[in-house]
Amino acid sequence: MHYRLTLALVLGGTTTFGTAAAQGPPAPPYDVCSDAQLISEGIFNWDNTPNTSSGFDGGLVSDSGLQDCAFVVEHDVFFLFTAPCCNTWTFDTSGSSMSDTVMQIHRGSDCGAVCIEGNDDAFGPGSHSVTQGVNLFAGEQVLIQVGSAALGDVGDGILNISGAAPCASSSIVQFGCQPASLHHQGGSVTLASSTPTTSCVFLPSVPVIGTGLHLEATGGPPGAFGFFLMAAGDSGSLSIFNGVLCLDTPMGRYNSLIATNQGLPQLDSVGRFDASGVLQNLVGTGTSTGGTGFDVPLELPFTPAGRLIQPGDTWAFQLWYRDLDSGGQPSANFSDSILAIF
Repeated sequence: MHYRLTLALVLGGTTTFGTAAAQGPPAPPYDVCSDAQLISEGIFNWDNTPNTSSGFDGGLVSDSGLQDCAFVVEHDVFFLFTAPCCNTWTFDTSGSSMSDTVMQIHRGSDCGAVCIEGNDDAFGPGSHSVTQGVNLFAGEQVLIQVGSAALGDVGDGILNISGAAPCASSSIVQFGCQPASLHHQGGSVTLASSTPTTSCVFLPSVPVIGTGLHLEATGGPPGAFGFFLMAAGDSGSLSIFNGVLCLDTPMGRYNSLIATNQGLPQLDSVGRFDASGVLQNLVGTGTSTGGTGFDVPLELPFTPAGRLIQPGDTWAFQLWYRDLDSGGQPSANFSDSILAIF
């Protein structure tokens, strides 16, 4: 491991407080962990010819235990990547003219970042680096450190960043079925949406990718259970139970049955209204740890399994929930609807 020693010279035997002292020439671009180049998903060029070896190691030991974090990165260059969506990310130096690169990925945005994964010779001795299987939530930042395996070996490099699935975004274009039918306690359920900062969870080696669309349901009868539905439109007007199903067909259900059938737990949106009438998620898909509402996944609740929401798609959402009829007997009802473009 290499460390740099900074010598401070006091000229003339006097010290003046409150005056900035000369610190020598500025560091080469992105040469230290506190000065990283901001980047996004894609391909980026780097050149470590003018760079020194910082000695930064992010704590040496991987916080996830998947790969080594003890590599020495000579003549290192730093990048700062912010994940645009929940995804499993791959970072590599394939295509670099420098043959023997080293890479380490650190969770955080500055010199306090902690190492996640590292890689040296992904393709055999003296080869490029690949760090893959890095799960990041939307908005999470990592400090990327790339450089040479050997002191004195400098040159041009390439950094490639790619996600396991395309990031999707969503915008609400209309609310339908308003106002929704009244339930037995006199209120009606209204949907709202937002974009959560943590819109996915990760299963072992399998990313569960969120669209970034988060659905909330309020105004429900306390204690009642419900789950979300989706369809390609919301121009329907089928009176059923105590309310109106305004979703068109075909229609999918985000419930435990479809989640079990497809082997995708993220397709289960089952929740229960609390004392304030807010739908509390019961299956951990409201946020990465539970919470309210539902994070809409990329996977569709239709057969065959595995189909994904695509950029440019339009989908409508409505909540089904349990209710009582006028005689106090078990029945059901519906919220209003949301139509979203992804």
